[in-house]
Amino acid sequence: MNKQEGWALIRLEGSNVFKWDALCAAPKHCPRRPHAGIPINESDRFKNLVNLQADNHMAAKKSTKPSEPDKVNEYMKKLDHPLSNVVEALRKIILAVDSEIGEEIKWNAPAFFYTGEMEPFDPKEFKRHLIVFNLFKKDCIRLVFWGGAKVKDTSGFLEGDYEDGRRLAMFYNMQDVESKKKLLQKVIKQQLKLLDR
Repeated sequence: MNKQEGWALIRLEGSNVFKWDALCAAPKHCPRRPHAGIPINESDRFKNLVNLQADNHMAAKKSTKPSEPDKVNEYMKKLDHPLSNVVEALRKIILAVDSEIGEEIKWNAPAFFYTGEMEPFDPKEFKRHLIVFNLFKKDCIRLVFWGGAKVKDTSGFLEGDYEDGRRLAMFYNMQDVESKKKLLQKVIKQQLKLLDR
């Protein structure tokens, strides 16, 4: 590596953080290094590589995600839907399944996710997400299960065959909530077991 190749850009996986570090001396015109243009010996180059690896290891630490119940409470107060009592009942059931299930408002509806530690991942993969409400229909509450295709449901509780792995569960009234409660709990527990932590 020559002086002109001195700077290396490292992208830390799972975040938008970029770290600049020198593997050897920076070019003379570079103001970022006090020793610009001075060659670094092999020992120093090795130390820099070790430091980069340590930084990457620190950046790859498992992370958590906090729940936002206050935002969901506020949303629920303003919710104008004929089946809002069904939404609230389902919300309570979902949250009661496991203490590491959190909630937030995502895609303009209450959504539920795993709050515990997970390896870094691309946020667009939605690996934490379990369920989101779909409230567009007025006669039915639809729960959308992320990765529902991985769950072994032979009961017919989960419907649909979406390419991205989503599945749906339909609730038309409080009787549906009561009759499907155990199936809902079972599917959520399976989802938690199948998470890539």
